[in-house]
Amino acid sequence: MGKTFMFTVDLEEFERAQGEDRFRISSQGLSKLYRLLSKLKVPATFFTTATYAQRFPEIIQSISEHHEIALHALEHSDNYRTMEQGEAGRKLSRAKGILEEIIGKEVVGFRAPQMQAPEMKVLKEIGIRYDSSLHPTYVPGRYSHHRETMDIHDVDGVVRVPVSVTPRLRMAYSWFWFRVGGGWYSRMCTKATERKMDFVTIYFHPWDFVDLRKMDGLSYFYTRNTHRSLDMLETYLEWVEGRGYRFTTMGDYLQIK
Repeated sequence: MGKTFMFTVDLEEFERAQGEDRFRISSQGLSKLYRLLSKLKVPATFFTTATYAQRFPEIIQSISEHHEIALHALEHSDNYRTMEQGEAGRKLSRAKGILEEIIGKEVVGFRAPQMQAPEMKVLKEIGIRYDSSLHPTYVPGRYSHHRETMDIHDVDGVVRVPVSVTPRLRMAYSWFWFRVGGGWYSRMCTKATERKMDFVTIYFHPWDFVDLRKMDGLSYFYTRNTHRSLDMLETYLEWVEGRGYRFTTMGDYLQIK
């Protein structure tokens, strides 16, 4: 099968902004990112909140014609790990139905906001076939998954696809880490990952590609290199293609696998 690269996007309202800016900033970044993916002919999996999809149904439907739409949440503020599991199931079932009505296709994938997933049996019950809410690294204040497997595996009938990190040191290189580390860092981590795995999957948010340096109240965590992140990503994806990777959506990869 060779080496496979799965580019994924957490398509959500930008919670650090207020009011309509939550949607405006995400939409601005999505437009830039979508044009780049089209230019490079890179298929992607968009994990989408129902809140965002209901606000922009035509955009979501259009994306679904060339990419995969998967479920992210009903609202991005939901924490499905701490929520009562029956409530989590009801919210996610409703969100899944909203997305399926918009795109006219079955939604089979899920990634939780901030990787705070419910029990896999909850996802199984609502018809989710795969989950990508496992980031097997340590993120202070959020989760400590650095001892979890990097391999694709089954839990309660749901296939789990971890986000890529490097072996041993478990260095992350998606969104913030990508922007901070720069091109050399992301290439180094990709090379390290491919020595152990036959796939790489990383994730971003639309607002990673909006210049946020002048926005009040945002930390370095959110603003670092947002003014040049799109160019950084284009260079990186061209490098990935040059290494012989095949780009695919997560759903298509698992179907073939």
